[in-house]
Amino acid sequence: MTDTTPAYCGPDRILSGMQPTGGLHLGNYLGALKSWTLMQDSGKQCFLCAVDMHAMTMEYDPVLLPDRQMKGPS
Repeated sequence: MTDTTPAYCGPDRILSGMQPTGGLHLGNYLGALKSWTLMQDSGKQCFLCAVDMHAMTMEYDPVLLPDRQMKGPS
């Protein structure tokens, strides 16, 4: 048995998610969208997503949440 972890030799991949908070705003643009557009041309596999369960980490209205989760990514 060894205590060393073998180096990763697979393809370069990026996983990035954005919290759906309703309509897009400057924070979304600077925090995720701008970087995502640059990453698409990086030659790496990009997996981009809306992390809708993270929308529940702050106070929210349960009636409005489903609509907000769909507006941001669309």
